[in-house]
Amino acid sequence: MGRAAVPNMLWDLPAGLPESAWERVRLVPYWTSRAGRLLRSLEKEIGIASLAFERLDGSGYFRGLAGSEIALEGRILAAAVAKAALGRPRPWRSAYPEDQVRELLFEESRKGRLDSGAVRALFPEASPSSWAGAPAAAAPAIMADDNTPLSEREKEVLRYISLGESNKVVAQRLSISPSTVRSHVESVFRKLRCTTRAAATLRAVQLGILDPTKFR
Repeated sequence: MGRAAVPNMLWDLPAGLPESAWERVRLVPYWTSRAGRLLRSLEKEIGIASLAFERLDGSGYFRGLAGSEIALEGRILAAAVAKAALGRPRPWRSAYPEDQVRELLFEESRKGRLDSGAVRALFPEASPSSWAGAPAAAAPAIMADDNTPLSEREKEVLRYISLGESNKVVAQRLSISPSTVRSHVESVFRKLRCTTRAAATLRAVQLGILDPTKFR
């Protein structure tokens, strides 16, 4: 939403943006966050959207957050937005090929700017050698509650919701009621210490509960 605050003439420049233009671009997530104050029904989602350009080393914008100050959902979004941006053409450059996008994002991960778990989840087919040197995610972001491991049923529910299935569809597949599915989802969130399906999926991949090669 915040992109609307930047004139199209700047987005369409055939060369790199001058510093004066960058000052306006860096305010895009700020204007996105302001929109959340007006759209109360989407306030939480817009709050996450405003984290799209933050970086783990504090070099991002607009808040300049670092490390655990950035919610897990924001770290996932930052990696996904970076991948989408690199893979699309811009007036001043062509789209990067997939293998180059992958290498650039893993490099950002190795430098400690993007969450390594989020980047790995975006490229499940990448070999472990691509991950070499990438810092591990902060402990609070990947640790599950050891005293309450996921049950087999919870793992089944998690597998389905990680593929985007609704509670109703999961209930049909597992021959249980939607309310039971909802209870399992809430339990998974509690045990994995997260609040969204995307965050639960990433954390489950990091913990080895889910196999990212199955997301196809």
